[in-house]
Amino acid sequence: MKTKIKYYEDAQATGTEQYWLGFLGIKYTDGIKSMMIKLECHWLIDIVASYLPKCREVDNGFMLVTLELNGKGGAVFTARTDTGVKPCVKQVIPFTDIKENVKMYLIDGILILPSEY
Repeated sequence: MKTKIKYYEDAQATGTEQYWLGFLGIKYTDGIKSMMIKLECHWLIDIVASYLPKCREVDNGFMLVTLELNGKGGAVFTARTDTGVKPCVKQVIPFTDIKENVKMYLIDGILILPSEY
């Protein structure tokens, strides 16, 4: 089931005034912070940060990170080096209260929204 991504369309994030530091050391932008507050998904940053060591072997400075709803109350988290490339990480999340698909980029260690790219 494909759900339209709305959070960054509403936020219209096109840059950041500062970088934020997550619990596990990952940096992120104002747009990501706004998305986390709106969707109540602060845990998503921790998942990205926890998989960074596994993805470092394929890291080229860019990572596409997605959380796609499965239509059954859960979602699938993936991280990959580009569209169409096999994910270095794929995790099934059996339950989530997030109501929208999420797409983020990790560029040179900073998590951003696609509109901030």
